[in-house]
Amino acid sequence: MKCENCGKEIDHIITSYFDPFDIDHTYKIPIVECENNAVYFDTDDSWVGGELSEEEQHECILCPHCEKPPFKSYETQIYRIIRVVKFKDM
Repeated sequence: MKCENCGKEIDHIITSYFDPFDIDHTYKIPIVECENNAVYFDTDDSWVGGELSEEEQHECILCPHCEKPPFKSYETQIYRIIRVVKFKDM
């Protein structure tokens, strides 16, 4: 996708995660383009934006080139997904 700020092609975003001591660290996270003109990235409960407002979440998702939010839209949807894997008897 192209950053809607600087126009450069990006395949990841920059965002922060809390460590066990509540200190945030910055990471490069791959993004995936999907249907409905949307992009997603997988994360977990340590993502700093998880409990923030949409406006605050928008500000903590950054382009790796211009270091500004790469999306003009503030709409953010968060899905809490749990994947359970069971094994069959051999």
